[in-house]
Amino acid sequence: MTAASSVTNKDEGVDRFIDEFGSEAIWLGGIPLFKTITDKTLFKAAKLDASYDVRNLKNKDIFEKTKEYTWMQDNAYKYGFILRFPKDKENETGYEFESWHYRYVGLEAAKYIKEHNISFEEYCAIN
Repeated sequence: MTAASSVTNKDEGVDRFIDEFGSEAIWLGGIPLFKTITDKTLFKAAKLDASYDVRNLKNKDIFEKTKEYTWMQDNAYKYGFILRFPKDKENETGYEFESWHYRYVGLEAAKYIKEHNISFEEYCAIN
């Protein structure tokens, strides 16, 4: 995969990812994932439409009211994902709540973050 440090902007990163891996990728909170992998894991487990892309919503705050958001809150950590900018962690992250922004951190880190209700910044500070 192309290193993020060599990408100068988001569009270039998307283009490089598609060039390298083809269009069989979907984007979850800005994270490129292979559609075939997520069809077998996240989306299949949640019975969600793999073509759902929150980036296409005009009002991104509406995502918080969807069944997809509820499912992600309850299950994303089981697949190594965390809500990157939680509602109650603005002071720790330096960003306002983003209901749609998930980050892959791995199974162990995601479970710890979920169990201890901490932000990614708090996790990094203790590890």
